[in-house]
Formats: sequence, structure tokens, C-alpha cells
Amino acid sequence: MKKAPDIERQYRLGLGCLIDAKVRGSVVTSKWQLLTIASPGFVRPETGQTSVKVECPRCGRVLSVTVESMRKARAKQGVYRRVGALLLWSLVVWLPMLFHYGAKPVDEGKPEQSPSMLLMGGLLAATFASFVVGLTLFQLGGEYNGLKKLRWVRPDGSLSVFVKGHKI
Repeated sequence: MKKAPDIERQYRLGLGCLIDAKVRGSVVTSKWQLLTIASPGFVRPETGQTSVKVECPRCGRVLSVTVESMRKARAKQGVYRRVGALLLWSLVVWLPMLFHYGAKPVDEGKPEQSPSMLLMGGLLAATFASFVVGLTLFQLGGEYNGLKKLRWVRPDGSLSVFVKGHKI
């Protein structure tokens, strides 16, 4: 299991810049250059969030990144991890119930009206949702660092909505 990143007052920005993208049929192959930008000026705000402008060292584009405060980022990281773990832990309840009710016989005359079929459908949905959402949230909490909303800064100072060719 990957250790959760330490959220500290000073932060480093991990920036990816697209080098090449090739399309062959329906397969897209892309090459990224991953850069780590660190500066003594990269300090998290005391409360809330702030936007920081950074220049990509590879292509020279000016980008804006939203940085959350240490408290807010740690809280989000903890909530994602705890809710994900709770949903994964709920599988301890759902799976035995699923096996128990799945082994019961169904009336052959009217299987669609059997109450156990409705219960089995609900248990299957709960098990699937707990596994997928729980695993996703647990993993997201492990990778969360409080840096988000990567945007291009246009020449007039406004921010773009979509950013092509860069990622955090």
C-alpha cells in the first residue's frame, strides 16, 4: 500500500507536460515529461485556498494552480481515506449476506415475485457500489495533496476552463 503524501506548509508542484501524442486507429499513445517545481515561495495559505501562477519550464506557458490550506487538504485527505475504508469494511457485512441469501432456493412457479430475488439484487448492488466507490475513495485519499484546478492564464489575465497538454 502506498503511503499517503505528507501535506506540509511548503509544497512542491508535480507538473506533467505533453511531449508527443500518436494515434493509431483507436489507440492513443502519449509521452509526458514530468517536472517537479519547488520554490521557497511555495507556501500554503493559512485558511481557504489561493491561486498561484507558475511557468512551465518545458514549454513556457503560464499556468494557474489552486492551492488549499494545510488544514483543508489534510481534512479532505482524511475524509476520503476514512469513507473509503468504511465502505470497504462494509463488504464484511454485504458478502456473507449475499452468500447466505444466494444459497436459498427460489420458488419455481414465480421466481420474479420471490422476495429473495429483490433482496439479492439490492445486496449485489450494495456490494458492487461498496467495492468500487470504497476502493476509489481510499486510493484518492492516498494521492490527495491539496493542489487542484490547473488552468492556462490567457494574455488578458483570464483563466481557461480546459487545459490540454498539461497535468498535475
